[in-house]
Amino acid sequence: MLTKLKSFIEKNQLFNKSDQIGLAISGGKDSVCTAHLLNDLKISFLMVHVNFNLRGKESDGDQKYVEHLSKELSYCKGIKVHSANTENYANTNKLSIQEAAREIRYAYFEELKESGCFNKLITAHHQNDLIETFFINLQRKSGINGLKSIPVKRDYIIRPLLAFS
Repeated sequence: MLTKLKSFIEKNQLFNKSDQIGLAISGGKDSVCTAHLLNDLKISFLMVHVNFNLRGKESDGDQKYVEHLSKELSYCKGIKVHSANTENYANTNKLSIQEAAREIRYAYFEELKESGCFNKLITAHHQNDLIETFFINLQRKSGINGLKSIPVKRDYIIRPLLAFS
C-alpha cells in the first residue's frame, strides 16, 4: 500500500520535499488511515480538523481523538482546530447543513493556507468517493464538469488516496 501511494504521489506530482503539507482530518477511518500512511512514509504534515458541533459529545470526541493522534504520530507537526456553529451558519445563510459545513471547512482551509500553515492540503477522498460523486452529479444534471467528479488535484488541494478503492 505504501509503495502504491508513493508511486501515485510521484506520478501525479502532488507535492515535493519543499512543500508544507496539511491533512484535513475528521477522525473517520479514511483520514486517520491517511495520517498513518503519511507518518509511515516519513512525510511531515499538519493536521487540520473542523468541529462542526453537529453531534454533541460525538463531535467533541472526534476532536479529542485527532488531538491525541497528532501527538502520537512522529511526523505530525501539530494540529489546527476550528470549532463552528454549523447549524446557525446554515440558518443564517439559508443553506443545507452539508453546504454550510463545506463552506465553513473550505473557508478555514483557505485561511490556514493564506497564513502559511501549509501550501498543499490532503483530503482523504478515495475511488469510492469518486464513483459516489459521479452519480450525485449525474442525478443533479451538472454537465460535463460535474461528471468529471473529484480531481486528483485542484489548486492547493490534493487527493493521493484516489489511488485506492
